[in-house]
Amino acid sequence: MTESTPLRRLSIPDSADRMIALRKARRERSLVDPVDALLPAMIEIPEFRRLLLSVDNADAVEGSVRADFQEAARLLRDRAKAQKDEMLGSAKLTSIATALKRALHSRYNIGDEEVDENGEE
Repeated sequence: MTESTPLRRLSIPDSADRMIALRKARRERSLVDPVDALLPAMIEIPEFRRLLLSVDNADAVEGSVRADFQEAARLLRDRAKAQKDEMLGSAKLTSIATALKRALHSRYNIGDEEVDENGEE
């Protein structure tokens, strides 16, 4: 700060209600959030890892990259149900698979090359 900039005292609310009223709206929780929360533990499960490692349909566990992501989504959903996570535990497999791809890409920078449902770039 320069000498010409006057210091201002912070305006701190005097009650919890006023403090809460000032809170900036947080973005809505998306399906990517609970998927992201489970990923570090799930990645240590060999079956889950195998499902994510296929590059094309020829090396996919279930015969297609898309099917492998669906199976990985099923494992995520099963874990979420066991942990009583209603959002992820009740989601459709296709939605979870999409959230899984988004979490891997946007939060872990994994799989940044787009692969279509047939396993082709």
